[in-house]
Amino acid sequence: MPDASLTGDPSSALGLLVITLLVGLVIWAYRATRSPKLEPPSSARRVRQTSNADEVDLARLDAIMAETREFVARRERWRELATVRGKVNFEWIETINQLKRDGELEKALDLTFECMDASERADQSAGDGSSTWAGWVERACVILRKLGDVDAEERLLERAVEVLPDRESLVKRLARARQLAERSRQNGSRPNDGASN
Repeated sequence: MPDASLTGDPSSALGLLVITLLVGLVIWAYRATRSPKLEPPSSARRVRQTSNADEVDLARLDAIMAETREFVARRERWRELATVRGKVNFEWIETINQLKRDGELEKALDLTFECMDASERADQSAGDGSSTWAGWVERACVILRKLGDVDAEERLLERAVEVLPDRESLVKRLARARQLAERSRQNGSRPNDGASN
Protein backbone atom coordinates (compact mmCIF):
# COMPACT_ATOMS: atom_id res chain seq x y z
CA MET A 1 0.00 0.00 0.00
CA PRO A 2 1.45 3.40 -0.87
CA ASP A 3 2.87 5.50 1.84
CA ALA A 4 0.21 7.87 3.19
CA SER A 5 2.29 10.80 1.95
CA LEU A 6 2.01 9.41 -1.59
CA THR A 7 -1.70 9.88 -1.60
CA GLY A 8 -1.96 12.93 0.68
CA ASP A 9 -3.17 16.34 -0.28
CA PRO A 10 -0.99 18.81 -2.22
CA SER A 11 0.13 20.50 1.00
CA SER A 12 1.92 17.27 1.94
CA ALA A 13 4.18 17.79 -1.08
CA LEU A 14 5.17 21.15 0.36
CA GLY A 15 5.72 19.51 3.74
CA LEU A 16 7.95 16.89 2.16
CA LEU A 17 9.93 19.59 0.36
CA VAL A 18 10.40 21.49 3.64
CA ILE A 19 11.54 18.29 5.38
CA THR A 20 13.99 17.57 2.56
CA LEU A 21 15.39 21.08 2.78
CA LEU A 22 15.71 20.80 6.56
CA VAL A 23 17.54 17.50 6.26
CA GLY A 24 19.89 19.13 3.74
CA LEU A 25 20.44 22.05 6.10
CA VAL A 26 21.19 19.67 8.97
CA ILE A 27 23.74 17.84 6.82
CA TRP A 28 25.32 21.10 5.77
CA ALA A 29 25.51 22.30 9.38
CA TYR A 30 26.86 18.93 10.51
CA ARG A 31 29.55 19.01 7.89
CA ALA A 32 30.43 22.61 8.74
CA THR A 33 30.83 21.87 12.45
CA ARG A 34 32.38 18.43 12.08
CA SER A 35 34.55 19.13 9.10
CA PRO A 36 38.07 17.76 9.28
CA LYS A 37 40.45 19.99 11.17
CA LEU A 38 43.45 21.35 9.36
CA GLU A 39 46.75 20.90 11.06
CA PRO A 40 49.21 23.76 11.00
CA PRO A 41 51.50 23.32 8.05
CA SER A 42 54.69 21.50 8.81
CA SER A 43 55.86 22.37 5.35
CA ALA A 44 54.42 24.34 2.48
CA ARG A 45 51.23 22.25 2.32
CA ARG A 46 48.35 21.61 4.70
CA VAL A 47 47.47 18.11 5.78
CA ARG A 48 43.78 17.27 6.08
CA GLN A 49 42.87 14.72 8.72
CA THR A 50 39.55 12.97 9.26
CA SER A 51 38.42 10.31 11.62
CA ASN A 52 36.65 7.15 10.47
CA ALA A 53 33.61 8.06 12.59
CA ASP A 54 33.14 11.30 10.66
CA GLU A 55 33.36 9.45 7.34
CA VAL A 56 30.81 6.84 8.47
CA ASP A 57 28.38 9.52 9.73
CA LEU A 58 28.70 11.48 6.51
CA ALA A 59 28.21 8.35 4.43
CA ARG A 60 25.07 7.52 6.40
CA LEU A 61 23.71 11.05 5.94
CA ASP A 62 24.49 10.90 2.23
CA ALA A 63 22.58 7.61 2.01
CA ILE A 64 19.59 9.18 3.79
CA MET A 65 19.61 12.11 1.37
CA ALA A 66 19.83 9.78 -1.63
CA GLU A 67 16.92 7.77 -0.28
CA THR A 68 14.91 10.95 0.27
CA ARG A 69 15.58 12.12 -3.29
CA GLU A 70 14.55 8.70 -4.61
CA PHE A 71 11.34 8.79 -2.57
CA VAL A 72 10.48 12.28 -3.85
CA ALA A 73 11.11 11.16 -7.45
CA ARG A 74 8.90 8.05 -6.98
CA ARG A 75 6.19 10.16 -5.40
CA GLU A 76 6.21 12.65 -8.24
CA ARG A 77 6.09 9.82 -10.80
CA TRP A 78 3.13 8.29 -8.93
CA ARG A 79 1.30 11.65 -8.87
CA GLU A 80 1.95 12.12 -12.59
CA LEU A 81 0.50 8.70 -13.43
CA ALA A 82 -2.44 9.11 -11.03
CA THR A 83 -3.54 12.38 -12.65
CA VAL A 84 -6.98 12.54 -14.26
CA ARG A 85 -8.22 15.65 -16.04
CA GLY A 86 -5.50 17.76 -14.43
CA LYS A 87 -6.04 16.55 -10.86
CA VAL A 88 -4.63 13.64 -8.89
CA ASN A 89 -7.32 10.94 -8.86
CA PHE A 90 -8.14 11.14 -5.15
CA GLU A 91 -9.02 14.82 -5.60
CA TRP A 92 -12.07 13.66 -7.60
CA ILE A 93 -13.66 11.73 -4.73
CA GLU A 94 -15.94 14.56 -3.58
CA THR A 95 -16.98 15.30 -7.18
CA ILE A 96 -17.89 11.63 -7.67
CA ASN A 97 -19.83 11.61 -4.40
CA GLN A 98 -21.72 14.74 -5.47
CA LEU A 99 -22.55 13.21 -8.86
CA LYS A 100 -23.93 10.17 -7.04
CA ARG A 101 -26.00 12.36 -4.70
CA ASP A 102 -27.33 14.24 -7.73
CA GLY A 103 -28.36 10.96 -9.36
CA GLU A 104 -25.86 11.28 -12.20
CA LEU A 105 -24.61 7.74 -11.78
CA GLU A 106 -23.35 7.28 -15.35
CA LYS A 107 -21.14 10.39 -15.08
CA ALA A 108 -19.95 9.27 -11.66
CA LEU A 109 -19.12 5.83 -13.06
CA ASP A 110 -17.20 7.25 -16.04
CA LEU A 111 -15.09 9.46 -13.77
CA THR A 112 -14.57 6.60 -11.32
CA PHE A 113 -13.31 4.36 -14.14
CA GLU A 114 -10.88 7.08 -15.25
CA CYS A 115 -9.58 7.41 -11.69
CA MET A 116 -9.40 3.63 -11.35
CA ASP A 117 -7.33 3.33 -14.55
CA ALA A 118 -4.97 6.10 -13.42
CA SER A 119 -4.59 4.44 -10.04
CA GLU A 120 -3.77 1.11 -11.66
CA ARG A 121 -1.03 2.74 -13.76
CA ALA A 122 0.39 4.51 -10.72
CA ASP A 123 0.31 1.38 -8.56
CA GLN A 124 2.09 -0.65 -11.23
CA SER A 125 4.72 2.07 -11.51
CA ALA A 126 5.29 2.05 -7.74
CA GLY A 127 6.22 -1.63 -8.02
CA ASP A 128 6.01 -2.12 -4.27
CA GLY A 129 2.83 -4.16 -4.15
CA SER A 130 0.76 -1.19 -3.07
CA SER A 131 -2.77 -0.78 -4.26
CA THR A 132 -4.95 2.27 -4.25
CA TRP A 133 -6.65 0.66 -7.26
CA ALA A 134 -8.73 -1.65 -5.06
CA GLY A 135 -10.45 1.32 -3.45
CA TRP A 136 -11.47 2.61 -6.88
CA VAL A 137 -12.76 -0.85 -7.82
CA GLU A 138 -14.96 -0.82 -4.73
CA ARG A 139 -16.26 2.67 -5.58
CA ALA A 140 -17.08 1.54 -9.12
CA CYS A 141 -18.88 -1.54 -7.76
CA VAL A 142 -21.07 0.60 -5.52
CA ILE A 143 -22.15 2.63 -8.55
CA LEU A 144 -22.65 -0.45 -10.74
CA ARG A 145 -24.82 -1.99 -8.02
CA LYS A 146 -26.91 1.20 -7.81
CA LEU A 147 -27.31 1.05 -11.59
CA GLY A 148 -28.40 -2.58 -11.24
CA ASP A 149 -25.57 -3.82 -13.49
CA VAL A 150 -24.51 -6.78 -11.38
CA ASP A 151 -23.00 -8.58 -14.40
CA ALA A 152 -20.52 -5.73 -14.92
CA GLU A 153 -19.89 -5.60 -11.18
CA GLU A 154 -19.20 -9.34 -11.16
CA ARG A 155 -16.75 -9.10 -14.09
CA LEU A 156 -14.89 -6.18 -12.49
CA LEU A 157 -14.65 -7.98 -9.16
CA GLU A 158 -13.44 -11.20 -10.77
CA ARG A 159 -10.57 -9.27 -12.32
CA ALA A 160 -9.87 -7.46 -9.04
CA VAL A 161 -9.83 -10.67 -6.98
CA GLU A 162 -7.52 -12.24 -9.56
CA VAL A 163 -5.07 -9.35 -9.08
CA LEU A 164 -5.59 -8.96 -5.30
CA PRO A 165 -6.74 -12.36 -3.96
CA ASP A 166 -5.99 -11.40 -0.34
CA ARG A 167 -8.26 -8.36 -0.33
CA GLU A 168 -11.11 -9.70 1.82
CA SER A 169 -13.55 -6.89 1.04
CA LEU A 170 -13.27 -7.66 -2.69
CA VAL A 171 -13.74 -11.39 -2.14
CA LYS A 172 -16.89 -10.79 -0.05
CA ARG A 173 -18.26 -8.30 -2.55
CA LEU A 174 -17.62 -10.79 -5.39
CA ALA A 175 -19.55 -13.52 -3.56
CA ARG A 176 -22.53 -11.17 -3.13
CA ALA A 177 -22.32 -9.98 -6.76
CA ARG A 178 -22.31 -13.60 -7.96
CA GLN A 179 -25.45 -14.31 -5.94
CA LEU A 180 -27.19 -11.26 -7.39
CA ALA A 181 -26.01 -12.02 -10.94
CA GLU A 182 -27.25 -15.61 -10.67
CA ARG A 183 -30.60 -14.42 -9.35
CA SER A 184 -30.74 -11.92 -12.22
CA ARG A 185 -30.07 -14.63 -14.79
CA GLN A 186 -32.73 -16.87 -13.27
CA ASN A 187 -35.32 -14.09 -13.15
CA GLY A 188 -34.27 -12.47 -16.41
CA SER A 189 -34.12 -9.11 -14.65
CA ARG A 190 -31.51 -6.68 -13.43
CA PRO A 191 -31.73 -6.66 -9.65
CA ASN A 192 -30.98 -3.65 -7.58
CA ASP A 193 -30.99 -4.82 -3.99
CA GLY A 194 -30.52 -1.26 -2.79
CA ALA A 195 -27.24 -2.15 -1.12
CA SER A 196 -24.37 0.23 -1.54
CA ASN A 197 -21.74 -2.23 -0.37
